[in-house]
Amino acid sequence: MKIGIVGPVSTESIRDLLKDDIKSLPKGTSGAPFLGTLIKTLINNGHQVSVYTLDGGLPPEELTAITASGHNFKISYCPRRKHSVRFNHKYPGRILDFYYREIKALKLAIANDQPDIVHAHWSYEYALAAMYSKLPYLVTCHDSPVQVLKYMRSHYRFGRLLMALFVFQKAKCLTAVSPYLKSEIAKFTKTAIYVVPNPTPIEPIKNFLDHTTIEAKLSAPKIVMVLNGWGPLKNAKPAFRAFNQFLKSMPNATLHLFGHDFQVGGAAQQWATANNVEQNINFHGFTPNADILAFLDQATLLLHPALEECCPLTLIEAMSFGIPVIGGKSSGGVPWVLDDGRAGLLADVSDPQNIAEKISALLTDKQLYTDLSNKSLQRVQLLFTQSSVASAYEDIYLKTLAQ
Repeated sequence: MKIGIVGPVSTESIRDLLKDDIKSLPKGTSGAPFLGTLIKTLINNGHQVSVYTLDGGLPPEELTAITASGHNFKISYCPRRKHSVRFNHKYPGRILDFYYREIKALKLAIANDQPDIVHAHWSYEYALAAMYSKLPYLVTCHDSPVQVLKYMRSHYRFGRLLMALFVFQKAKCLTAVSPYLKSEIAKFTKTAIYVVPNPTPIEPIKNFLDHTTIEAKLSAPKIVMVLNGWGPLKNAKPAFRAFNQFLKSMPNATLHLFGHDFQVGGAAQQWATANNVEQNINFHGFTPNADILAFLDQATLLLHPALEECCPLTLIEAMSFGIPVIGGKSSGGVPWVLDDGRAGLLADVSDPQNIAEKISALLTDKQLYTDLSNKSLQRVQLLFTQSSVASAYEDIYLKTLAQ
C-alpha cells in the first residue's frame, strides 16, 4: 500500500530514511517525533510511505514542493508563511485566509504523488489538505481546539478552532489519540471516532528494573519535566514550588527542565529566580528528542504538571524506560495514559503541597516505586508499542479503502 502522511514532520526525525544529505534540505516542522516512528514502522511493514509537510523557510510565492527520497520513502516540503496574522510581504497572515496557500501547496504535492490513502495528523491545515485531495483519507486528531483556546486565548487560536470545527463537521473518517479526546471531539461530529494512541519511539525495556538500579535512582533522584512553553497550560509554577518544598527532606535531589522557554536565562528561570525557588534546578531548554530519551534513561521520575494533555508522548517515553510518572488527575488524557493511577501517580497539579506529597511518597517508598515501574512498562506493552499502533492504523486504512 502507498500511504501518504500529511502532517508536521521534521527532517531530523526521518533522516535515516533519506539517501540525500539532509544539510541541503529544509528542516520541515518539528514537534511531532512520533510521526517519524509511525512512518518507519509502516515502511518496515512493507508499505511505501510519502510525507507532505510544511516548512517556514520556503518562499510563500512558490507552491511547488521540494522533494527528497529513500527506499520506499519520499518527503515533499511545502511552504508555510512565517507570520500567522501579520502580512508576509504581499500575502496576508496564514490564519487570515485559514492557511489557503499552505493547503493549496499540500494538495498539489498529494496530487502529484497519488497515494492510495492520505493520513492527516492534526485537525487543521493538514486535515483540510487530505479532505480536499479527493482521495481516501483519515484524519487523526491530537488536541482539543476548545481546550487549547481556553488556555491560549488569541485571534490565531480562535481561527484554528474554526478550522477544526469545519473538519469535525465534514470529515468522513476520524481517529483520536485517547478516549478523553474522543469525548471532546464527539460533541462536534456525527462521524464515528476510532481511538489510536501515539506510539513509543523506543520499544519498552525487556526486563523490569532490578533492585540495585532502583536503589541508585532513589539515592540521588533526578526529576525530569519536559514542557514546551511557559504559560498557564503547562503549569510549571506549582511544580517549581513543590520541588523546592521537597528539597527540604531530600536536599540532593535535582530537577531537570527541557523545552522551549526552559533554557538558561529564559522565562522559566527568570520566574524561579525572582521567586527564590531555583535551587537544584537545571535549565536545559530546547533539546533534540534523542538527547531527551538518553537523559530519561538515567532519570528517576517524570513530573508532568500540565493542566490538559490528550496523549502526552513524554509520559509514554518515560514509561518505556520503567520511569514512574506523576501527572494531573484532571489533566485530560493523562489519567488514561497512567491507567487511572495504576501505572503512575495522579496529583492535583494546581496544588504545590499535593505535588510535593506525591513526589515524597514515590521517592521514599522503594516498593511503591518498583510496582509503578513495572506497571508502567506493562501499560506501554499493552497500548503504546510501535507494532500495535501501526497495526491499528493499517486496519483503519483497509476499512477506509473498502468503503
